[in-house]
Amino acid sequence: MIKNNDKQKGVVKISFYLQLLAEDYNYLLLVAGGIVIIISLLLLLKKKKTTESNDIDKDYKNLIHLIETDFKQALNKLDQIEDIEFKEELILKGKKDLKKNSYRQIKSYFVNHAFLKELLEETFAQDVERRKKAAFVLLEIGTTQAIDYLIPLLYDEESEIRNLVIQNLSKLDNPKVITTLINYLDSCDDLATLNVLKESFLELGSVSVSQLLTLLKSRDKSYLNWVVEILGDIGDKQAIDPLINLLYQHPDPQIRVMAAKSLAKFEDEKVFKALLHKIEDDNCNVRAQIAKLLGEFDQKEVIPYLCKMLTDDSGIVRNNACQSLLKSGDEGIKYLILAIETNDLKPDVINKVRGLDSLKLLKVAKEIYQTSNNDETNKLKLIKQKQEQEDEEQEELTG
Repeated sequence: MIKNNDKQKGVVKISFYLQLLAEDYNYLLLVAGGIVIIISLLLLLKKKKTTESNDIDKDYKNLIHLIETDFKQALNKLDQIEDIEFKEELILKGKKDLKKNSYRQIKSYFVNHAFLKELLEETFAQDVERRKKAAFVLLEIGTTQAIDYLIPLLYDEESEIRNLVIQNLSKLDNPKVITTLINYLDSCDDLATLNVLKESFLELGSVSVSQLLTLLKSRDKSYLNWVVEILGDIGDKQAIDPLINLLYQHPDPQIRVMAAKSLAKFEDEKVFKALLHKIEDDNCNVRAQIAKLLGEFDQKEVIPYLCKMLTDDSGIVRNNACQSLLKSGDEGIKYLILAIETNDLKPDVINKVRGLDSLKLLKVAKEIYQTSNNDETNKLKLIKQKQEQEDEEQEELTG
């Protein structure tokens, strides 16, 4: 009896498992069938896309040939084409595939056509690649209207598109570019984008300087610093006087420091004299920057000014003056030693001299004392007297 019950239970279990297997088999068949259908559809779509692509390539080649052989008929054919992607390809690839004059005529046709408005709509497309392609086409067309239609992309949510437009705008020979980028500055607070803008203005060069100079009236300190730095990097001499005015008159020491840095990039006597005059600036950071910049000038005339700054109340000014004298070579070291002899200098300056290579120090000292020490000392005093006289004359001129 027990054995019969066990057999019945075994039969029930086997039946149960067979039923589950049948159900799983049906499920697997359904899944496999679904996968086969999906793969088939993808292959069909790929084939269709390939066919369409081949058709487009064929139509494109035919149109290119027609443009070169019968331009009027080519325009009639273009009027019948509604596919914007085809027209975009004609602009982007036609530059390579068409003769220069034919390509210029096609661009002119599109400029006077509804195509530009279609491109404007593309700049608002959801798809990033469509917006990017529209940007490239508008940049290639490069007219004033095309630049206007690029403005929405300067505010695109994708930084890649914003930077693409900024970088390529500077390559266009159109005065509208500078105005567009200058206006964009007012709403640009992203550091990475500002760096891209800086590179664009540097590429534009001197043609952008007159409009950049109008931005020197800005009250935004970081914005003003940015403009001052670019003016120095461009290096156009029409920026010298406005930058000197900033160095002399701007109330913010940080702006005066940046103005000094930018001015030092110009090789101009007016700049040199302006920097010398500001060794008396009331802010130690400005004086320290001047002391550092004077060390970049390969002129012995700076040495007595730097010697004067060794007695400054600020340690950073003294340090920079000392470093600049050391950069001046043996002549600077010589006057540094003489300054120690003739002035009651702070320990930090004396320690700088002590830190010099002893052989170099002995060499310079020997040069000093081969001649009359009094002669060298008197020479230093005469230079200082001349400097004081020049300072008084400068104060009368500016005051």
